[in-house]
Amino acid sequence: GELGAFGAIVAFGLGGHSLVVMPLILAGAPLVNTAASLIVHPPTTTPSPLFLLGIVLASVGTWLLLTHAPR
Repeated sequence: GELGAFGAIVAFGLGGHSLVVMPLILAGAPLVNTAASLIVHPPTTTPSPLFLLGIVLASVGTWLLLTHAPR
């Protein structure tokens, strides 16, 4: 929470555009949370393929935004 808010303030302070910063925060936070949760509390059963597909799609979307951000 606080670290994400601090990151947003720093990003905007360094001239980040809201079209880039906000989607990265909104897509990045769930990805980091999911990865941390899977590491700290490994699942007892194999996650659903749709769950894994969602992680992949969110990662690809974040990557596309980073590589093709409006200038």
